[in-house]
Amino acid sequence: MRQSFFDNIQEKDITVACSTKEEVFYPHYISPLGIKHFSGCSRIGPCSGINGILFCHTGSVRTESGAELAAPFIVPVDRMVRVGEGSEGWLAVYRPEVINQSFVSWPDIPPEAENDPFAIRDRELLESVLPGSGSECGKRLALTPEEDLFMLRLFASLTDLLENKRDIYWPCRSRSFFLEILFFFWQRPAFAGTDSEYSKAQRVHEWLRVHYSEHISLAGLSKQFCSNRTTLQEEFRKEYSDSIMNVLNKIRVDAATTLMRNTELSLSEIGTRTGFCDYSNFYREFLRRKNAAPEEYRQRIKTVQIY
Repeated sequence: MRQSFFDNIQEKDITVACSTKEEVFYPHYISPLGIKHFSGCSRIGPCSGINGILFCHTGSVRTESGAELAAPFIVPVDRMVRVGEGSEGWLAVYRPEVINQSFVSWPDIPPEAENDPFAIRDRELLESVLPGSGSECGKRLALTPEEDLFMLRLFASLTDLLENKRDIYWPCRSRSFFLEILFFFWQRPAFAGTDSEYSKAQRVHEWLRVHYSEHISLAGLSKQFCSNRTTLQEEFRKEYSDSIMNVLNKIRVDAATTLMRNTELSLSEIGTRTGFCDYSNFYREFLRRKNAAPEEYRQRIKTVQIY
């Protein structure tokens, strides 16, 4: 029987520490977030007591238990994995307080956070990327080609910010890209089949989830999915009981509220990042869905400590 290349690789250990060096703009600042790009044969994983999210773009990895995972996929890890020849990807490592500062002693959290609806949402984001009890990996998501490209963009942007630190906003912006990765995990169900097994409406929905930050029109979607606008709308509404643009805007507002609560990015930048063409459009849609203007909504959650 042909041996797996994992059986004969000469490997080197790569561990990713969660701390950074003393920074120019933030003296003595210790980042709760780090990232490492990998390629070729190696072992990689978070340091003991640190959480990790592994994105494998090409090749495959093997876990300590012997499970072999083929790319492209993304999976939470809390220990070392073996990376095979021809593999490439990233490992993001973090401490829970990067999501919410009250999670510094996770899984113990302050009593006031137990019933806080905003903290509950933060816990859901975190729990979506934690390995299960006694498990070396969490929920593995096999990625479609579109999702793979989406993860490439997020991890590349995160790497650029953490490594280059071009201005004083690098901690906040890097955190925002990490939160987008968590938002993807939180809203996406486990992969249930191949792209060809999805209905056209499901494929449209999956496409919206990874392209929400782009300019999207019904005309463009109709061309993308080889359909006319009326038929595409009818098929989508039949499956999701809502219009395509309404579902798209719900995804955008959900993403915006995550960034609004957990970063100090300007509302204008958040609107642009989540796909709204201008601030007035963002304002109207946010007000319609949250019954509060973006400024008012953010004021409600201002007591939360964020980086």
